[in-house]
This record gives sequence, structure tokens and C-alpha cells, in this order.
Amino acid sequence: MKPIDEDSLHDLIGDTETTEPAADVDAGLAAELRLTRSLLTRYPPPAEPIPAVLVVQPGVAPRWVPLLQSAVTIGRHPASDLVIDEPGVSREHCRLRFAKAAWSVEDLSSHNGTCFRDRRVRQLELRSGDVLRLGPVLILFTDGLRWLPQPASEP
Repeated sequence: MKPIDEDSLHDLIGDTETTEPAADVDAGLAAELRLTRSLLTRYPPPAEPIPAVLVVQPGVAPRWVPLLQSAVTIGRHPASDLVIDEPGVSREHCRLRFAKAAWSVEDLSSHNGTCFRDRRVRQLELRSGDVLRLGPVLILFTDGLRWLPQPASEP
């Protein structure tokens, strides 16, 4: 199954910003940043400062899922912690894990792979705003900390 194409993505998230990136920004990174900004604008993250993922899949309303465990298995299998009923997602597709003060994703030998910036990854440390592709499904990760109010600096 092919990933979400531009027309399907437009149907899901609406218009994205069309300004050109700075010359020193990689085109793939610039596209990822526009996608992330568009997703976060259209589907704001939960108010609670907790790690979460936004699941965007064809034919299903996007939804935020809080990451309440230190390891979360994502897949089609009903025993997965996060079940995504989509043929392009493997039964045990990937695992999100919190260890050593950081979240990471590990591909579990899935058929279509776990992709980051259009490249398959076996393991990757995640940063808030990263978007993964599992077949035709987008997964936007947030560590929950970016949206905490920042303390005012003292004079």
C-alpha cells in the first residue's frame, strides 16, 4: 500500500504553507516542517503536558493518543497497545520506548517499514514534532514539553 499522496493529505489536513524554505534548509526537512506545522495547527495537541502521538490515517478522523507507558507497541494486532486497523500497517509494526530520558521508535521488522523523512529507519530517537509513516498512516510525536508555559524570566 502506498503512502498518503499529496491530494489525500490535503483532504486530511487542508492547505499547507506554501512559502519557500531558506536556501540552506533541506527540501525534505522543509516539507516535514510544513506538514508538522499544518497538523499541529489543525489538530492541536492535548492540553496535558504528556507525551502523545497524533494518528492520521485514510478514512478515519485524526486522533491524539497519550503515551502512558514507557513502551508502546503499534500495529494491527488487537493485542497492540496502539491498534491501527489499516492493511499497510503490520501486525506488530513498531515500538515507541522511553528510556534514558528520551523517546525512540524501533521498527519490528514490519513489511512496509517505519519511515522518517521518506527513509526507512530501524531505530530513531524522537524529537517533538517528528512525523513517522507506517504504510499509509502518519504518526506525529510530541513529548508534551513543548507546549508547557515557559516561566517568566526574572529581571
